[in-house]
Amino acid sequence: MKTLMVILFLWNNAQAQFYVNNKVTFQPELILPAHYTAIDLKPYIGVSGLFDARNPYTTLISIKDERHQTYQMIVQTGFLGNLQYAGVSSNLWMHFNKSNKPMFAFRACMNRLNNLFNFASPADHLTDCVIQRLNENAH
Repeated sequence: MKTLMVILFLWNNAQAQFYVNNKVTFQPELILPAHYTAIDLKPYIGVSGLFDARNPYTTLISIKDERHQTYQMIVQTGFLGNLQYAGVSSNLWMHFNKSNKPMFAFRACMNRLNNLFNFASPADHLTDCVIQRLNENAH
């Protein structure tokens, strides 16, 4: 019985898994860019974009963990879906940028961005890579 209690205690204290809760496209003038940390996209798309408060193709992605804590990510694309900017909220950046976990898997995931089919969404691929990185850091 004690073993079962210890297992349940450890299970409840385990790091939470992250998942996408909601995506919504909206006008970005409501965003305070100072509350977001940019993900460096230059190695993957050739330029490091800045947040554009006039970009109509701005998507706010709500990310939750198993403890129901909510985090945010912003992705801006061009008219054709090409990535221009990605940023994560300050509280999500702590989980994303853990210094004791190298970014090899995230970089490998993002390097596959150029191998996507024409109909695949780079923004969805980026989101999947970020979620993969967050779940990798949760362990």
